[in-house]
Amino acid sequence: MELFISWSGEKSRKIAEAIREWIPCVIQAVKPYFTPEDINKGQRWGAEISKKLESSKIGIIVLTPTNLEAPWLMFEAGALSKSVDTSRVCPLLFGVTPADVKGPLVQFQCSAFNESEALKLLRSINHELGDEKLEEKTLISTFEMFWPKLKEQIEEILNSPELTQEPNSTRDDRDILEEILRLTRKSAYSHARTPSPNRLFERLEKKKPVTFDPESGVITFWSENSEVYDFNIERLTSGSEVLDWFLQVGNKGWCTGDHLKAFIDCLEEMTDLYFENNAQGVFCPGGSNKEVDWEKALTSKGSGR
Repeated sequence: MELFISWSGEKSRKIAEAIREWIPCVIQAVKPYFTPEDINKGQRWGAEISKKLESSKIGIIVLTPTNLEAPWLMFEAGALSKSVDTSRVCPLLFGVTPADVKGPLVQFQCSAFNESEALKLLRSINHELGDEKLEEKTLISTFEMFWPKLKEQIEEILNSPELTQEPNSTRDDRDILEEILRLTRKSAYSHARTPSPNRLFERLEKKKPVTFDPESGVITFWSENSEVYDFNIERLTSGSEVLDWFLQVGNKGWCTGDHLKAFIDCLEEMTDLYFENNAQGVFCPGGSNKEVDWEKALTSKGSGR
């Protein structure tokens, strides 16, 4: 069984590597995977990574104080949540508390790294093995044998002077929005679901596949001239959240390339209307992960101020 380990930053990478080497010592049927390089924080997703995300039954997210808002960690977490049930995505906390976690990661059940939580994680992994799973007694005895080694490794990593002042990830939200545009173009021109049924949007030129109501602040998706999905603009507060919603919408059965492209166009229209700026300039100006105050923006524009 394949297990995907998501990380970002040097400290997180070293922890992920230690976990990758440790889990098969306890449960040999598990094949952990993590990228040895941080995708160089500027390269596009490789086919291998996409394949591993789709084939993995469980995902582990290694969270540290310096990567809580790392865009590519959010990206992988969002992709994992589309491939497996959220209960099988396990964020492990190293030097942070559940209260520190925000954004798309709050949908998962976060656990502080300790002996009891590590055993719970292995039980969850073991349960997914079906006929290959270990007996409870065997699992516990093997865990107790190898746990001290992992604990020692993790403590050494966390206390390493070279890693205590680790810089934040250099991959910024501008790159994330560029990735969204790349995925949009890919979906619009090569996605298997791209052709709209009966060329719907060519026949109904006045009906856009995605619309925005300024009074309610609601973005609505349409299919076959019927409303199929909507959400409030207030739920899009940063570049990472835009990416999370983009991935969620793209996974819907009714979604076509037309919808994805129209979603991006809709964001551009809204930000031009309320901020007189492009979407990238609103959600992550200068690459920073800005939170958008939609209530203030909508009220200000509506009152003419």
